[in-house]
This record gives sequence, structure tokens and C-alpha cells, in this order.
Amino acid sequence: SFYIDFLKEVGGEEKAELRPEMTIGEARCIDVSADENGYVDLVKIFGETFEKFWRLRYGVAYAYTEIDVDREDSYVLLIGSEDYVSAYVNNVHIFTSHIARRYMDSFYALPIKLRKGINKILIKIGRLAGGWGFSAKLDETSSPIYVNRERTILPEPPPGSLVAEWIGLHVLAIKDVSFKIGCVEDDMWHRCETDPFHLYGGERIQIPLFIMSKKPIEVFTKIKIVFDVDEHGSYEHEFIIKPSNDPVHRIYTYRSLYDGSVHRYGVKTPVNYDPSRRYPAIIILHGFKGLQMYTQIYGDKDWCISIAPTARDGEVNYREIGLLEVFEVLNDVKKRYKIDDEKIHLIGHSMGGYGTWHIGVKRPDMFASLAPHSGRGDLSDMVARLIKISGWEGVARLLDRYNPSRYIKNLSETPVYIAHGSEDDIVPVEYSRNMAKLLDSLGYKYVYEEIKDKKHWWGSYKPGSYYGAEAIDRPQLDEFMRNTRRRYPRRVIAVSDDIRFNRYWWIILRSLTYKDLGYIDIEILDPHMIRINNVREITSFSIDFDELCERELLDCESPISLVYKDKLVKISNQFISKDLRILIDDSDRLCVYDEKMRIKICSDETIHLVSEEPEERLSKNILPGPFMDIFNDRTLIISCNDHELRDVCRKTALHIQYWWLDYANGIVKISDEKDVLDKDLHKKFNIIAVGGPEINRYVDKALENIRPIKILGECVLIRDRKYCGREIGTIFIYPNPLADYKKYMAVIGANTRETIASATRVEYTMIPDYIIYDSRHIGIRYEGLIDSGFFDVGWR
Repeated sequence: SFYIDFLKEVGGEEKAELRPEMTIGEARCIDVSADENGYVDLVKIFGETFEKFWRLRYGVAYAYTEIDVDREDSYVLLIGSEDYVSAYVNNVHIFTSHIARRYMDSFYALPIKLRKGINKILIKIGRLAGGWGFSAKLDETSSPIYVNRERTILPEPPPGSLVAEWIGLHVLAIKDVSFKIGCVEDDMWHRCETDPFHLYGGERIQIPLFIMSKKPIEVFTKIKIVFDVDEHGSYEHEFIIKPSNDPVHRIYTYRSLYDGSVHRYGVKTPVNYDPSRRYPAIIILHGFKGLQMYTQIYGDKDWCISIAPTARDGEVNYREIGLLEVFEVLNDVKKRYKIDDEKIHLIGHSMGGYGTWHIGVKRPDMFASLAPHSGRGDLSDMVARLIKISGWEGVARLLDRYNPSRYIKNLSETPVYIAHGSEDDIVPVEYSRNMAKLLDSLGYKYVYEEIKDKKHWWGSYKPGSYYGAEAIDRPQLDEFMRNTRRRYPRRVIAVSDDIRFNRYWWIILRSLTYKDLGYIDIEILDPHMIRINNVREITSFSIDFDELCERELLDCESPISLVYKDKLVKISNQFISKDLRILIDDSDRLCVYDEKMRIKICSDETIHLVSEEPEERLSKNILPGPFMDIFNDRTLIISCNDHELRDVCRKTALHIQYWWLDYANGIVKISDEKDVLDKDLHKKFNIIAVGGPEINRYVDKALENIRPIKILGECVLIRDRKYCGREIGTIFIYPNPLADYKKYMAVIGANTRETIASATRVEYTMIPDYIIYDSRHIGIRYEGLIDSGFFDVGWR
């Protein structure tokens, strides 16, 4: 594990002073220098000792240097790393990132203080896959705010167009600071200004800014951004907005509706683009550590618009916020171009191949076809391994919720083109073969192409070519998509265990039991009759009668009969609307409920006038979880207020903020408990609270009304189980009782320093609703996870 201290025999990571030729176990220290770009390539230095891509895991190297400065001052340490990294300055741990991503110079900007004289810096670099290396440099700043220019999000609009785009400024607060940001008005740019910001010292965050040009952009153009800082004056920064130099490719930006952050995406238009015409669209998802915009290596088509989400300008897998990003990008493209909704295709390679499967089974009605290439679609083998490990059952169940093969029945009307190289040594070809077998067993339409003698990636793009890199763009695939349009079926089969993705063509799931997979098989027999063939673990759903009538699949001028087993309800045409809820109770009684008129008509020929129902507060059909869902909305972090533990709480709060910024280029702010309560901010924001009830007043108030989990002293109680000890911590998500259960809150850690500090080693993306962990081993050994799981439909 990356978190093992391999330097214990020389004092440990916080105290080690490494020297050339020093030996530590089997390792030996050597002098190294960065190349002309400031990069230290560890593969070149040590040689490639691993056979295959995924056998590169868990290589660890340490880099040590000493810096002599003539005065004590604040600096910014800029680190670039391909994978995991930790940094220590003068024997103090200042930062750890366990994010795997492509290398970017100066990706991490960290505030440090150097003393006069010799200063020691130790950087630990982990390796997961791909390259292995790092860069490190110091930058001085006289401003209390540091802008990391390397990570600023900027558009590259078409030449000759007016610019009206978001930019994302990556800002580091050197100390507590209040400020506003604005654009300087000139001949080219309109004036702009943000609301006031307050950041605590050490906060690192993206700040969105909307810019507008007064005239079309033709060449590289400077825009001046001014930071007006309270008690410090103004600081000006210049940025270059450059138009795209490719006649058909451009880079746009959008601001996420979920956390307010700004992201880029690529668009390639047809060579002879006609703005009056409605075009098919191909959405292309990139692979892990691949080129961020596959539109740059996709062919120059004459029949479609190609779209490349960037996984939030990083390596976000296509679950949770990564899934939502794809639809946000598509919606933004539709504001700029005319898209034919009947011909939207989804294609991806490697990690993007998995994303194509996952997004495709969650919203099959959105796409004319899917084309997963060289990707995992069946995660059952991983689920089976995890579920055997004590404490990991909940994590295994979460992974199964992200397992596309579990929902493959949803693809009854969505053709799939599967492709894989026969000699793939990164994602074995068996993953695609298994998915093809599943589709075949269901009788669904698919094409399976296994490309002989090809590995994970092959081919390249020649600018101006109709076809791009062969691994993602070939004549057979092009023809398949070009001749496929979205089907609108008379029969719908839907499988779901997540109410967030509840639309399947003309069926809208309204409530699930959350005991097992929800399943429905329903079909239109004739213009006056719909039959429910089967339904399980779905307690209510709606039918989009408006769309069915518009498409003339139903005759809505006459009554419609709804049949389930031997039960029948006839719906008068005056009641037909998508506001109707179809209910099936435990005795298989079929009812139709009109929410507006509060009338329920049932198959036993009873009619009920329903009084106003009490508002459902605690339900997974409103807030479903899991933990990562807290980041799918605007979120604040509240650190603990205990005097003795304030330092470790603040460090963990900053770690969470940094993690979300570095993983998803996302925004979470650190706030004060008093501010949140006085201004009722928890009614607008999700809350992440660091520390247990004895050290965090906010948690103390909230836990009074959270029944299934308690933190008492050094004990955590969950589901009639009690875990005790200073090392026992928890992370859980729950509807926030202080916000009338309409927003989430999460608790990180417990009442001890050990549990709060070790929470930074948790892989947040794989937390179900809750975990219980041992702070001595979490992130290091399987035994670190003691318990994990989900609450039931009523959050019990």
C-alpha cells in the first residue's frame, strides 16, 4: 500500500534525511536531476521492471532535497505527479493525494513556509499504472491569493465567433482572505464581476467567472482579471483566450448545475457544417490516462457532430458525477447546435468503454446505439472477490450497483456494437466476450467484433481524414451508427435499483423497495390496452401518456385499460396524464392514483378519495445515497470546533476539499458551524461534518435525530452492532435532520484524533451509505474496513 512507511529504519517519512548511496533495505538512494521540462522520469531512472500495465501497481519512490533560503517566507510548492503523491516539509506532512491521473506539471499547489537556512523536502511518489514520475518547483507570491495558471479552465471557441463562456480559476488562499474577482473592460471584453468570496488560509478551490467579448475573436486575445483583496489592494492577472486553430474542432466550457464548477469539452462539427440542419451526434468517452478529448483523434465526418466530455478535465470514472457530466455536456451542446434526438450514439474506449456500458444501461432510452470498445462491462468477478472479505460486503454491493451486466436487460431496444483487440493485455478480451454472450442469451441486437492480433489501442489520426484512430473509428462502426436511429418500443423492460435514473422510454419509476433489483416488463397491446407482464420491487410508477398519445401508440380520446395478471383498471380519458401513479400492493391489487385530484381507482372496483398525504421525509425514493451522491450538489465542509483537535480536523477538511478539486475539478467550500446554523445554509447545501458529536457541535445537534447510527465516546453503534476503541471511526451519509431531511449530511471520523487523521486514507468513491473502519489499518490492509453497508428504503 502507498500508505506504508518504507523509511522506518531511517527515522520514518517525517524525519528521514536521504543521502546518495544510502541503502534502506533492498533500496539504494541515487542522485537524480530533472529533465529540461522539470520532470523526473522514474521509469528511465530505475528501468521498467513490470511485465504488464496492471502489474505496475504499488511501486513507491522517495525524492529528497534540501533548499537554502535567505529569509523566512511563504511559498507555493507546485507538484506534478502521474499517480499518488505525498509531501513533507521540514519533517511535517503537508499533503497526500491518492488520485490516479495523467501527469500534469504543477497540478498541486500547496502553501508552505520555509525558514531561514536549510529546509528539507521529501516527496513520495506512488505508481498505479502508465508512467511514473513527478515534478516539483517553488514559486514566490506577494499576494495572499495564488492563482495556479496551469489548471485554469479556458475555452478555445471557433474563430470569428463572439465569446460567451465560463472560465475556471484555480485559486489557493495563502492566509484567511476576502476578495472579489472581475474582468477589466476594454475594447474586446465586457466588464464582469463575481460575488465576494471568503477563503480560509490553505483553501484551494476553483472559482467560476463568466466572460463575454464585445466583438468576434479572431486571434489570440488577452483578458485581464483583477483580484480585489480586502486590506491588500488589487492584483492583476492576464490570460490568453485563443480561438481554435482547427477548422472543425473547438473547445467549449460549461458550468455544472451540480457543484457549480467549470469544465471543458470538445466538439467536432461536419466539414461542411450547415447551421440550419439537425445533425446526429456521437458522444465519445476517453479512457484512463488517455487523451482527454477523443474528438481530436476522431475522424472528420460529414454526417454528424462529435462530442467529447473530458471526465471533468481528468480521470473521473463514468459513475455518479462522471455519468451526470455526460448529460450536462449533451445539454450544453444542444444550446449551441441542432441535434437529432433520434440519432445520439454513445461510444467509449477502455474506461470510456466501461462508461458506455454503465451510462447506456442507466439511460438506454437516450441513445440510438452504444459502442463500448475494449472496456469492462461485467464486474461480477470483482464483486465476488470483495464480498468474501469480512467488512467489505457493503462495498461489494456498491460495486454491483455499478456493474453494467446486472442491468443488461435494459438494452432490449438499444443496439450495441462491441469491439475488442484479441491480444488486449490491459482489459482482457473476455470482458467483452462475456457481455456479448449475455446479449445473445437475451436475443438482443448486437455486433461483436474481435480484432485479431490487436492489443488495447491501435491506429492514429491523420488531420483531415474521414476516419480517426482505428481503435475507436472504423468503416464498419461508422456504417453501423450512421444507419441506426433510436427505437421507441411498444414493450419496455426496465431493471433499476436507483431512483435517480428512473426513466425508461415511456415508463417513469416513482418508488422502489430497495430490497433488491426493481424489475418491470410492460407492453402496449393495442391503442386501448396496456398489460403489465411482470413487476418486482417497484411499488409505484407512471406512464408518459402524453408522449404515447402524441406518437399515436395510444388512443387517448377513449378509455385506456391497464391489466396486471387477472386484474384490470379502466382509466377514463379525462384522467389520462403522466401525473397518474400506478400502484401494486402486496396482494397484487392494481390501483391508479391521480395525484392532483387525489382519487384512487383500484382493480377491486373500489374508488377512494385520498386525503392529503403526510409528506414523506425519510425515504431513499427522495434521497437515495450512496456517499458520493453528496457531491452531486453544492456542498459545505464544517470542521470540528474542539480546541485540541482543531488542527487535525482542519487538515482533514482541507484534504476533502483538495480531493474533490483534484479528482473532479469540483467545488466544496469550508464553512463555519455558526454561519451554517445562523444562515440556514444547510437548507441550500449538503454538509460534510468532520469529527464526532463530542468535538463537532453540528454533528451533536444532527445525531439527536439520526436513529440507525450513533457515535458515543469511543464507540460507534450501527444495526445493533457496537464497535469500540480509540481507533474506531466511521463515515456515513444521511438525510440532514437539521434541513428537514431535504439535503444530505455526512460525518467523517469520530471523537478521536486517530479516526479523523486516518479518514484521509479512505477511498471515498467506494463508500456505500456507511463504513466502520480501524484507523490503524484503513487504506493499508483489508482488515482496516470493519463493516460497510446500506440503510433500507426508510434510512433505517
